[in-house]
Amino acid sequence: MPNATVKIENVRFILTLDPGRRIIRDGSIIVEGSRITQVGKATDLKDVPADRVIDGSEMVATPGFINGHLHISYAHATRGIFPDSLEPVDYLGNVFRLALQMRPEEEYHTSLLALTEALKYGTTTILDPGTTRYPDSCIKAYEESGARVIIGASVTDLQNAVNVPLISLQDAEQLMESTVKQFDGALDGRVRAWTMPADVSTSSKELLQAAKRIADENDTRMTIHCVNSPQAVEAHLGNYGRRPIEWLEDIGVLGPNLLLAHVVGLDDSEVDCVARTD
Repeated sequence: MPNATVKIENVRFILTLDPGRRIIRDGSIIVEGSRITQVGKATDLKDVPADRVIDGSEMVATPGFINGHLHISYAHATRGIFPDSLEPVDYLGNVFRLALQMRPEEEYHTSLLALTEALKYGTTTILDPGTTRYPDSCIKAYEESGARVIIGASVTDLQNAVNVPLISLQDAEQLMESTVKQFDGALDGRVRAWTMPADVSTSSKELLQAAKRIADENDTRMTIHCVNSPQAVEAHLGNYGRRPIEWLEDIGVLGPNLLLAHVVGLDDSEVDCVARTD
C-alpha cells in the first residue's frame, strides 16, 4: 500500500531536531506513505488510526543519520581481505582491482548488504562517491532498502597509481551527464545523482570544470576526493604551484555545490576555503 499509515506509539523519547529543539517524552509519530505527518505526545495522537502500529515504548526516535561518504558497492566485498599493513597505494590498488572484477549481480548484493547494515544503525541517507559501476542493477537495492542514496559516475583522466581506469575527457563528460539525467530524482526523489570526478590529483582542470558545469546545468551537485596529506600537498604544489583546495578555487570549481570528501591534514591557511563550500 503506497499510502499506508504507520504509527510508532509510546516512544520513550523523540528527538525532533526542529527549530525549537524539542525532545518529546512518551510520544508518537504518524507516517503516511513516505511522509512524517504528525509528531506529538502519545496521549494527543492516541485516536489517530493507522494501518500498522509499532510499539516504541523502549525506543529513542531520531531523524535518520546521513553518511556523507560510503563506498557501498564494494566495501563489504573487500572487507578484511587485504592486510592493514599495506601501504595506502598498494591497499587501494588491490581494492580497485577487485572492485573492477565485480559483475552487476554481485554489485547489487554488496550494495544491498551495505545499505542493510547502515539502516540497522540508523543511517537512512548515503552518498556513494562514484564507485558504483552498475547503477542500473543497484537501483533495485536502493528501492528495496527504502534508503536515500546519492550516486554518480566516477571518472579519471590522469595517470594514477591505484588502478583506476582512465577515460577521455569527452567520454567522461558524456558519462557524467547521462548518469545525472537518468538517475537524478529516481524512485520518487529518493535517488539523486551528482557529478563525481574521482580525485583532485587524478582529474585534469578541464574534467573538473566540466563536472562543475554539468552539475550547475542540471541543478545538482558535485563531490570529489581531496587528500591534503603532506605528500599529496607537496605533489600538488610541484605540479600546479598551489595547494589542492586553493587550486580548486583558482579554476572556478570550489563553491556551494561542491562537497569535498576525505579532506584530511588541513592547516589554518585552508580552513577559510573549506568553509566556503558549505
